Amino acid sequence: MEQYFFLQVNAHTVLPYDGRLGYLPSYLTQLEMESNGKSVTRNGDYIDYDTCPILWGEIGSNAQHAFYQLLHQGTQQVSCDFIACVRRYSDEAQNSSLQQQHELSLANCLAQSRVLAFGNAAVTDLVDPNTVSEADKYKYYHGNQPSTTLLIDELTPHSLGALIALYEHKVYVMASIWDINPFDQWGVEMGKQMADSVHHAMQHIQKDSQGLFDTSTDQLLQRIKQLS
Repeated sequence: MEQYFFLQVNAHTVLPYDGRLGYLPSYLTQLEMESNGKSVTRNGDYIDYDTCPILWGEIGSNAQHAFYQLLHQGTQQVSCDFIACVRRYSDEAQNSSLQQQHELSLANCLAQSRVLAFGNAAVTDLVDPNTVSEADKYKYYHGNQPSTTLLIDELTPHSLGALIALYEHKVYVMASIWDINPFDQWGVEMGKQMADSVHHAMQHIQKDSQGLFDTSTDQLLQRIKQLS
């Protein structure tokens, strides 16, 4: 949590290496960003520091081919949560292709977190980036991306509940540190009110009518009217 407060790491991604946790990143995106996306303290003062990071995520094996490029070689620091289940299949399936696939997924989880941490040094001797040739700079991994790896013995209702409780407690503790109230979501209310006004205008708008809202919204409403 201190990484957001002191190191200005303003993005966070959740990377479960288990397809059964595929919806977890979406849930945590809602949990954290709706709870702690605030700019006013509990006492009503405007905040002069960053609070909730931008959070997203995906199943790790899919994310490797989607946005890991930015994590490994982009210009921004992004903290990562790797989540993996140690056991998945029964003893009878130890030598099955499913078990081998599971082990490969675990290997990828550990490998990706290691490369994010150490960069090129994860697989070769430490390389000074200043000595990398111009032709090979695009191959250089800087490393030093912060991450946490959570290993679950086995995914059960109990362990899943504990995982969710962990993240819920994390959100509460972060809110306490930032002195914000995580238990309201006024940020969504104005959009709902505006949607009612826009919907009413959409139903009653006349051709070439202007000045209902801003220029952009008026033009978009006119286009919708023309096509509907």
